[in-house]
Amino acid sequence: LRTLCDNNPQIGSIILDRLAAVISERWKNRQEQVSVMLDKGIRARQETAKEKAMSKEEIDPRIEQMIGLIDQLSAYIEHFHGGSVEFVAFDGKHLKVKLGGACLGCPLSPATLHGWVEGTVKQFFPDIEKVEAVS
Repeated sequence: LRTLCDNNPQIGSIILDRLAAVISERWKNRQEQVSVMLDKGIRARQETAKEKAMSKEEIDPRIEQMIGLIDQLSAYIEHFHGGSVEFVAFDGKHLKVKLGGACLGCPLSPATLHGWVEGTVKQFFPDIEKVEAVS
């Protein structure tokens, strides 16, 4: 392709423009698919996580936001890596989550836990001291 573009710049330009258009269209389709998947996954998991986080009392809005954030992370992790993360408990300073799917037994699960989950959660909730995985 490089040789073609060097030898025939006009034809190379046409080919590269068409290739860019195809890639751009595919990316738009993927964005829509990921958004739909995130919405479905978040709604389904929020109900389960809310039930676990509250025992017949109203859920703390901060915990609800945390559950939503973790659900978004989980949907991403599930779609692209086959793993999952689930809200378990929050005591005001320590967040407990459960890793599942491909994360179970994966040597990179500490990187997922501390890099993605803890790093992302602390961006939105900087006062959290620790994020830990429980079984």
